[in-house]
Amino acid sequence: MSKANIEPSSGMISTSESLNKDLLIQLEEMCNGEHSTSECWSSAKSTINEAVYWIALGVILWISTLLIIS
Repeated sequence: MSKANIEPSSGMISTSESLNKDLLIQLEEMCNGEHSTSECWSSAKSTINEAVYWIALGVILWISTLLIIS
């Protein structure tokens, strides 16, 4: 079997460079300006606390239901 050397076309390279530049611009916009002060960069402590409270409430209800049934 022979191997054929396939060179990437200039269209592929320019498309790749264009995508890289677009990605770099998007990343810079995420790190600067309004996005860095938005909610998605905030701490998750309040969400974790709420989840723990709901889990504790569920456990209490489950155990109390088991005690009432038995």
